[in-house]
Amino acid sequence: MRNEASADWGMVLIGIWFISQLNPGIPFFEAGNIINQLTADWRIDPYAPMFLVPQALGVALNAFGFVMLVSVLLKPVRGRFRLILATLMSGFILKFATAALMLRAPLMDSWLGPPAIFGLSAGIIAGFLCMGLAYRPRLLLATLLVFAGGLLSKMSGVYDALDETLRLFDWPFDRYGNFASLTKSLHEVWPVIAVIFLSYCFIRYQPKPEPKPETKSESQSFS
Repeated sequence: MRNEASADWGMVLIGIWFISQLNPGIPFFEAGNIINQLTADWRIDPYAPMFLVPQALGVALNAFGFVMLVSVLLKPVRGRFRLILATLMSGFILKFATAALMLRAPLMDSWLGPPAIFGLSAGIIAGFLCMGLAYRPRLLLATLLVFAGGLLSKMSGVYDALDETLRLFDWPFDRYGNFASLTKSLHEVWPVIAVIFLSYCFIRYQPKPEPKPETKSESQSFS
């Protein structure tokens, strides 16, 4: 990133995103909570178009925006693709590990449903294809995509009461309730903080002036 202070705040933002991944009850790059397939009133078909399309589109926008966000935090180094992929894989592994530890056995993979699979594939591919854009267009794309993805995910996500959400976990309620509430709150507020941060960076960004070409008279004076 062009400003070192902004880059530091950007790293804090990525750190908050990692902390929010510690809650396996939240779908990957989605909003709300995973569907409890153990309850008798579970009637949602994950492949129904009215359920699959909005959520998959929200995941795609979120993943696309996240790739653009990380790309503007990194200097134009040669290994930028690998660093972004490593960030995504680290979040994926963190979510998988906490799901294996905390979720009930039949629900261990519920955080990675069909919307997440389709949306992640499309969003990451689109993000890597746009990696060659200039800094300012990537910054604008990140702002718009994080806003649109967060809004669409919130509109199409599944939201249950906290006591119903805690039933997803194989963990004592009195020990996990505060942690689940904190990580869920961080996950919900993260898109808002990211949009504010990216908007600030977009407004404050000033491209470096290009050096003036050396005139013929000036080059002769030094000869």
